[in-house]
Amino acid sequence: MSMAFNKTMKRLVLNTSILIFVMMIMIMSGCATDPGRIRMEHIAKGRQYLAGGQYPEARIEFRTALQADGRKDLKLVEAHLGLGEAALGMGYFQEAAESYYEVMRIAPDNLEARIRAGSLLLKYPNEAGIKEAERLANDVILKKPEYVDGHLLSANALIARREWDGAKVAIDRAIQLDPGRIDGRISLARLYTERAASDRKNAESLRNQAESTYKQIIETHPESAPAHLAYGDYLFALNRHDEAEKQLIAATTLDTKDRLTMSALFRYYESRKRYQDAEKFLPG
Repeated sequence: MSMAFNKTMKRLVLNTSILIFVMMIMIMSGCATDPGRIRMEHIAKGRQYLAGGQYPEARIEFRTALQADGRKDLKLVEAHLGLGEAALGMGYFQEAAESYYEVMRIAPDNLEARIRAGSLLLKYPNEAGIKEAERLANDVILKKPEYVDGHLLSANALIARREWDGAKVAIDRAIQLDPGRIDGRISLARLYTERAASDRKNAESLRNQAESTYKQIIETHPESAPAHLAYGDYLFALNRHDEAEKQLIAATTLDTKDRLTMSALFRYYESRKRYQDAEKFLPG
């Protein structure tokens, strides 16, 4: 009786162990094929690649994340935004724009996508693009009046229209909302620069204001790569080559992975026919 009982218990324990093992395999298999988990893994990898300026690799990860989960819901916003940033870094403007507008479709209250799309439209402005950028900026400001980027987008659209006074008001509002951010002051310097190009009478005074603004930004934010890059571009446009090179080198030293700074220094050396130096910063 005792031996039979022991055999029965052994079989029961064995069968239970097998069942638990099978269930664990099924759970692990389910986790491995769960679309949500796969999506998040690829998004995480995409973020890492973006941080390192590895845009092609990031683009692949974000596209894979979107393919892994066919839903069109809020959980895919981060993947679309990441794909847009990666595509933009590679110069794929149409793909970037499509990603941002897809975010607006599935997340109507998302402000970041509106700012990115509007900024993209103003890179090579035409009437339709400026008008759409203005619409997006106004939409952002209506949804969140204290959102700094909405006012800066509005200012940049007005600069594209050469509506200087309106642009100055928008920039002043952005600076008032967040005095510590350099974006507003860079936009102010750009306003003076653009206005100088179309106002011969006051051009020298406006350029002096632009340069003074850039110097103030560098003085208060010496570790800002975008500040050095913007000032370097300004000096380069004025054919002040040695000074421009100094600022562009500072920008690349502060951010060795940013393709915008690398491309700027590449263009600088190429324009100066310093091809060996240019090769070091050849866009990948």
